[in-house]
Amino acid sequence: MLRRSLIAAVSVVLALTAAGCAGLPIGSSGDAAEAVSILQRAEDASNKLDSMSFFMTMNMDAGGQTFAATMHGGGYLKGDQAGDMAFQMNMSGAGVPSTDAQFVLRGGQMYFELGGSWQRLPGTLNLDQLQSQQLGALDIVKYVKDVHVEEHTSFLGEPVTKIAATIDGKQLLNSVLGQMNSSLGTSGGLQIPNTAFDVGDVRVVIYVSETTQLMRALHEDMTVTVQGQKAHIVLDMSVVGVNQPVDIPAPTV
Repeated sequence: MLRRSLIAAVSVVLALTAAGCAGLPIGSSGDAAEAVSILQRAEDASNKLDSMSFFMTMNMDAGGQTFAATMHGGGYLKGDQAGDMAFQMNMSGAGVPSTDAQFVLRGGQMYFELGGSWQRLPGTLNLDQLQSQQLGALDIVKYVKDVHVEEHTSFLGEPVTKIAATIDGKQLLNSVLGQMNSSLGTSGGLQIPNTAFDVGDVRVVIYVSETTQLMRALHEDMTVTVQGQKAHIVLDMSVVGVNQPVDIPAPTV
């Protein structure tokens, strides 16, 4: 999830390379080209890391009620433990008691802990293979409406470059669901109707450190409609450590 989140964030604008920035609104192509260059350097810098840890929050407002979740953890990107990761999650909301959960991925096997009891999820998970299949086949450039770059700003006192993109969420969702249903159909799984969800424009903001060239933080803001009920979702993720030991628990199942 850690590496996939980073690649997904970078891919939003990095995919513009294949199209040569064509099709973007007039006046934004210069920023798009600059964003591609900055994000390529960020991806190159992240590929050199051994490990990374993160902190993430998600806040949702639906029907006058609020829901919040926080996640923190990390994973290994290289070495004998490459692909192993762990994160803890706390969820709370109106009428819902605060709940803690924990996820661990070790050797391609995912584990889930809730209420002190560990469960091993069926199957195995290869993050690199999943990223290749899901992101490689998705032409994100078709859904990017606009890109803007602001250099020499700051994030928590660190000099960063801010890259903001607006994505056509509805069209992107239709493509994602179509791709998922194609895979599910092949495996005989349940199909997901594209009428079950509706997504407005998605605003993505990426902060890239001007000191380390690494992605420092990610912000996403979107409105989702499910069965006529609108939900406003805001997600923030920040990188809190690199090349440091990460505690990967050994689940007891």
